[in-house]
Amino acid sequence: MSDFPSDRFVERLRAALDRHVPPDGRRFAVAFSGGLDSTVLLAAMVRLAAGPDGGAPPLRALHVDHALHPDSAAWERHCRAVAAELGVRFDSVRVTVDRAAPAGLEAAAREARYAAFAGRLDDGEILLTAHHADDQLETLLLRLLRGTGVRGLRGILPFAPLGRGAVARPLLDFDRAEIRAEGERSKLDWLEDPSNRDVDLDRNYLRECVVPLLRRRWSAAARSGVRLAAAMADAEEILEAAACADLAGVIAPDRVPLEILRGLDRARRRNALRRALRESGLSMPTARQLEQLDAATEVGRPDAQTRVAWPGGEARVYRDTLYLLRPMPDAGAAGAGGTVSDAAPWSGPEGCVALAPVDGRGPDDAAVLPAEWAREGLEVRFRIGGERFRPAGDAHSRTLKAWFQQQGIVPWMRERIPLLYRAGRLVAVADLVVDDEAYRAAADAPRCRVEWSGHPGIH
Repeated sequence: MSDFPSDRFVERLRAALDRHVPPDGRRFAVAFSGGLDSTVLLAAMVRLAAGPDGGAPPLRALHVDHALHPDSAAWERHCRAVAAELGVRFDSVRVTVDRAAPAGLEAAAREARYAAFAGRLDDGEILLTAHHADDQLETLLLRLLRGTGVRGLRGILPFAPLGRGAVARPLLDFDRAEIRAEGERSKLDWLEDPSNRDVDLDRNYLRECVVPLLRRRWSAAARSGVRLAAAMADAEEILEAAACADLAGVIAPDRVPLEILRGLDRARRRNALRRALRESGLSMPTARQLEQLDAATEVGRPDAQTRVAWPGGEARVYRDTLYLLRPMPDAGAAGAGGTVSDAAPWSGPEGCVALAPVDGRGPDDAAVLPAEWAREGLEVRFRIGGERFRPAGDAHSRTLKAWFQQQGIVPWMRERIPLLYRAGRLVAVADLVVDDEAYRAAADAPRCRVEWSGHPGIH
């Protein structure tokens, strides 16, 4: 390497960092694959650190070995050598990529890579990736073709939180051609990943077959993509502010009163729904499914039970409330049952049940059982219909169905609540209530508490 990137290139890089990265306490890690783009970025950051103004903060190269190619170990050695020649500290991490991931190998590799980056960043450290304007154009085209909205058309974000630090993309204003020219002028040594030529991968197909045709006709396509992404980022910021204002009266994002949604016009209601879905940690439904969800909010009957489901989420309308849920297994897959004891918790799609010891004695906790029962173990079952029990403190027994209705348990969770049995008798309904006999037996004996966790809301 006889030369570093040019003054003009480094100054543009500095300006990009100044636009997007907070100035205080900057510490950088370059995501270093050994390819052209990340090699130029690393060399330019070294030049920037050695600038006449006192330099940049500490810098290191962070490499992820996906172990997907037979030469990946050799690539790691190349990256280590380049970093050593540049005088940069080198860190490497090897990850396991799920080759059978439903989203595809490319997406699985990206997920594993960013998980590794997030886990390796120090407090406040900024990860720099070498995404450029052509990458942005490819991303926008991919999302457009797969179906996306304003949020998706923000493309690759110039700055975002990541792990204990953040990630920044200071080369988004540079196109691939000028980065290559800089690498060649500086006589840098980089790797060529042969998988980048595999046009069976969507992004590679766009890069090799589609984008060159577009740029032949519209030479500024990549820069136009950058401007579009910036405009969409501004638009999304406005939409988010509107959604926050529209949902200001919502206590929990996964339970939205229909009164709030019905007070909005159609466009704002759909915008609010997207915000509530994100806040609930659910994947976004398709445009058609979002239409169905929007229509469900117009259901007029208070006793109606409406369900809209999609991969990664489902929504229920019940008693003038929209419930947003992680999907549960089909009824046939639920209710597998099993046993639980103080030494062995029970877990399933419906959550986890544990029996924890309680200090002291006395009938001051409605969800307690005798500790002896917990040592012996209890059977876990699920509702099939016709169950009866006598809730603690009640004078008479009643059906479990009637008790659920009285407690306002949402209908879709009534078959998902673990029921604890001892010698064929229902003694506890998860941690909600215990049978009167169990309650009295625990009053003057060592006790344990039923703890049910990791389940969807029941009210």
